[in-house]
Amino acid sequence: MNHLHLLDTPSPSPSHLLPTCRVYHFLARSGKLWSTSDKSIRVLPDEDAITNKIDHISYGGFRNNTMEIPNLGGSLIPIFFLMYIFVYLLGYLIIFKTWDTKKKPDASSCLISLAHGTPAVILSIYANFLHTQTPNHHFDSQNTPFQTLVFDLSIAYFIIDTTHYLIFIPNDHLFIAHHIAVLYVFITCRYVVGYGGFAILLLLTLAEVTSPLQNMWSLARYRKDEVEAAARLYGGLSPYFYGFYTVVRGVLGPLFVYRMVVFYLKGGGDGVVPVWAWVSWMVVIVCAILASMMWVSCLWLNYFKERSKIKKLS
Repeated sequence: MNHLHLLDTPSPSPSHLLPTCRVYHFLARSGKLWSTSDKSIRVLPDEDAITNKIDHISYGGFRNNTMEIPNLGGSLIPIFFLMYIFVYLLGYLIIFKTWDTKKKPDASSCLISLAHGTPAVILSIYANFLHTQTPNHHFDSQNTPFQTLVFDLSIAYFIIDTTHYLIFIPNDHLFIAHHIAVLYVFITCRYVVGYGGFAILLLLTLAEVTSPLQNMWSLARYRKDEVEAAARLYGGLSPYFYGFYTVVRGVLGPLFVYRMVVFYLKGGGDGVVPVWAWVSWMVVIVCAILASMMWVSCLWLNYFKERSKIKKLS
């Protein structure tokens, strides 16, 4: 039977005691600890699974033998918040200065959506698969410092855009509810649970991969009655955007959520992701997907109605 030698260093300083105590706490809580001594901890035969967990429990906690891990534990939301305000005002006061007063806020919202969407996709993929602090590719892996940075980037965006909707489009209850639901998932995963970010950022990637196409379509829609080129772009882009959005939100998203539900139902997150967290996440995410499908379904209906009118006139 193997041993985990955690107390071999002579006269450990206080800085060594915290990780050791946290490992003790984890093993005891997981039900795997059954015998201890001054020099070792004995675990049941499936110690590999526990060792994988222990790799993530200490000093923000990721093993890195080649370099010191930067401390990104502090919230970056205020910085990103100011960045999005700057982008929004840039659009409102300069880029869309000559636009109709009623359409300028919506166009500025598209601009901050562009500033968030594609960077969020790139940074999520980088955080999950390419960064030196990449987590184990499990739905219950501990959030890395770089993943928390991506969460802060997205939380700041959704706060700004929700504020935009509350001020300028308060009757758009569907989008407001969607944004608040997303904020709940991101904030609890980032600041309350601290685990499960790998899966949530994969969902963010699926959600935001449609962002460039959606925002181009939205901007063209705002100007289609005033600019002929915008009308042509809107008409040509609509079926491709609707189709891409439907596949991502209506097929790939639900399939991935199904995998998450199966994982958690089988106890995959036991000990790190509380039941209340993953259940509420799944409820919120499923509702968000349903809301997205309701929205794109309405777009499809309007699209076919317009095509039907054109055919009748011709």
